[in-house]
Amino acid sequence: RLHLECRGHNVADFRIPDVQGWQPRGTAIFDGAPQHLYTDLALPQILGELHDRGVDCAISTDPGRYICNYTFYASLHEAGPVGIPVLFVHLPLLEQ
Repeated sequence: RLHLECRGHNVADFRIPDVQGWQPRGTAIFDGAPQHLYTDLALPQILGELHDRGVDCAISTDPGRYICNYTFYASLHEAGPVGIPVLFVHLPLLEQ
């Protein structure tokens, strides 16, 4: 199932280090920024279009607290104020 993320959280809390060894624990991604940022995209309409095409998907409110959330929140923080729409899609694990 695909998950269309609707919001990012302003917290980096990595349970394991990233590839460069960085492992923040409960730190803000951007100091003084809102706790949550939301995509401006019309997710219910996108979800409906995907369902009409047979795609198994849902809207998610939690991208986790690892690199996915970090990337999504930072993208919303930087692109939102200049009007660039942002969407993060979680893909299912692929079976080998």
